[in-house]
Amino acid sequence: MRLSSIVSSAGLSEGDPEMLAALCGARATAVLAYCERAAPHKAVTAAVTAFAVFRRTVADAREGEVADLDSVLLSAARDAVSDLGKVSISDDRRLAAETLYATSPPKPLSPELAGQIIRALVDAAPVTALDGRRRRVQCGGAAIRHAVGRRRAAGGGAGRAAR
Repeated sequence: MRLSSIVSSAGLSEGDPEMLAALCGARATAVLAYCERAAPHKAVTAAVTAFAVFRRTVADAREGEVADLDSVLLSAARDAVSDLGKVSISDDRRLAAETLYATSPPKPLSPELAGQIIRALVDAAPVTALDGRRRRVQCGGAAIRHAVGRRRAAGGGAGRAAR
């Protein structure tokens, strides 16, 4: 199933909690499978980084500029793997990793990994979908509460201040 049939660029760009959770649920297993095959010792870090880069890319794009969310996410996974420690990947390993990405069915993640991915998605770009009310973003059993006022009061970074 195409990612664009599950989530929208606008929802991802705004940081809509339901969109972020749907993205995590639909593609976390695939991105992790890619990263495990391409860079086994840095797979979790690469997967979390890939989701952050993906959200930032979508948020920075002009409306309608991201036509193929699947390609952007796979590209973010490739970049995350190659950027972490400048890992060199053979063509065979890259092809195997991309096959795993394309064929991995969604499955539950550990709460810790799901939490890391959701936090990376939330922190990657300003969350404009939130209106100050507490919302929960759930993926694979992990729940992250984020309240706009609490983050501002805590002195969050520039990206957080816009929330």
